[in-house]
Amino acid sequence: MKLKMVSFAFFMAPCELHEVLSLSETSETFRFMFTPTPAIQLFGPPSVQVEQQPTTRYHSQRVAALLFLLAAGEEPQSRATLMTLLWENAVAGKAKASLSKCLYHLPDAIKPFIALDRATVALRLPTIAVDTRTFTHLCQNAMMPGLHPATRVTALTQAAEIYRGEFLQGFCVEDAPRFNQWAANERERYRHLAAAVHGELLAYHAGRRAHLQAIRHATALLALDRTDEATYRQLMRLLIELGQYDAAADVYRTCCQALQETHGAAPTAETVALAAHFQLTPDN
Repeated sequence: MKLKMVSFAFFMAPCELHEVLSLSETSETFRFMFTPTPAIQLFGPPSVQVEQQPTTRYHSQRVAALLFLLAAGEEPQSRATLMTLLWENAVAGKAKASLSKCLYHLPDAIKPFIALDRATVALRLPTIAVDTRTFTHLCQNAMMPGLHPATRVTALTQAAEIYRGEFLQGFCVEDAPRFNQWAANERERYRHLAAAVHGELLAYHAGRRAHLQAIRHATALLALDRTDEATYRQLMRLLIELGQYDAAADVYRTCCQALQETHGAAPTAETVALAAHFQLTPDN
């Protein structure tokens, strides 16, 4: 089903949103030539920027949540799904009216980029830049068979730079458990993807003895999982190879503390043996 662009008139009356008014391709092209393109960041604290100016105020949490749902999706979002995620306990008619109100109250900079029909709502693609989409596409490109190693590393490096923090960091919606669970699931999925990216880059740079770059990715991995013993050991080795024994001892101490605080456990024999071989102790 082809999505049509919503006209500005569509947003004139909350609770009375009707189906999309058709626009010709010419009028769409002309309008978008003069409409500033928003950029949406969902990694870290979410933000919307238009001409490098952030949009910090939303009519409500659910308006922001609706925007983030639309931005995160690669495909048009079902109206029924949106209503379930944001108003799961509301009767059908009230949820439909609430969705209409939220569409009306979307930031003005976003409204020209909304595409919808009777069943779905979406952001116009690829007009709006969304960091999660770019991150996903870079990860997918890096996995293409037969890709030149240098091209693969470039894609992974760009993906690592885009992942600035957890998905929708610090954002939740009161009385919307399904939305919050969706966000938690996406948060964990992106965390695993980011860990895979940094893990590959760590192995690549360590293999080339590019210690500083490898240390950077090891540190990023530990920020994602502070109990990752294998990465602690690799970071210790990298620092020892640079002659930074005190820094390596600090890493070992941090490893011991993280494991004790998180799991109530001591490091494995492999980690203890590495520390003992280089005379590193948690009290160094």
